Amino acid sequence: MPRTSAAATRDRMLDAAAGEILAVGYASASLSSIAARLGVTKGALAYHFPSKSDMADALFAHALGMHARLEASISEAGLRGVRALVANGSATGLYTQTDLRFAAATSMLLTPGTGGLTLPPLLSDLADLYAGYLREAIEDGEVPADLDPVDAGEFMLTGGLGQISFLTRHPERQGSRDMRFTRWQLRAIGVADVDRLIDGALAAGIIVPARFDQPGFTATD
Repeated sequence: MPRTSAAATRDRMLDAAAGEILAVGYASASLSSIAARLGVTKGALAYHFPSKSDMADALFAHALGMHARLEASISEAGLRGVRALVANGSATGLYTQTDLRFAAATSMLLTPGTGGLTLPPLLSDLADLYAGYLREAIEDGEVPADLDPVDAGEFMLTGGLGQISFLTRHPERQGSRDMRFTRWQLRAIGVADVDRLIDGALAAGIIVPARFDQPGFTATD
């Protein structure tokens, strides 16, 4: 029987850490509880990750890599303005429902009680990215010319993250929503042709509609 590679072992450990963090929160998770979830000794876990913060850093790196690849895919597809905003927000929501490590990293960014961790500037970076998309939307006439792209970008980001946070913790409320909240938010910032722009984002093939009923996991996995 082939030996498990070091990379595969690390992946299993990070999945176990992500599941524990989603179940009890970063503050309550420990190397001992993560090792127990995985069925290994604490020493075996510590060989690869000497501290809980090392595991958190690896989860953040995973999420940052996914965001970077998503942003590159949106650019390569030629999406800009509202279409780029929709593609980014919808894919982020889908990742959180289907990728355990991405979900745990997002949870740590959004949940108090991560004292001692050095949090990456992902949320502020996303706010800047959304503001940039909305500046393009102003140039393209997709939103009113007097829209404040910084305020509107933060509005879109916080609304999307709030939806992600709520549905992750209350999976019983999941179900097909046909991007309902995204449509409401876009109309609130003055986007007139919401359906056409969302269809344009989906047609690029980067994402599927954010239904929040994709096969994946719950916060108690």
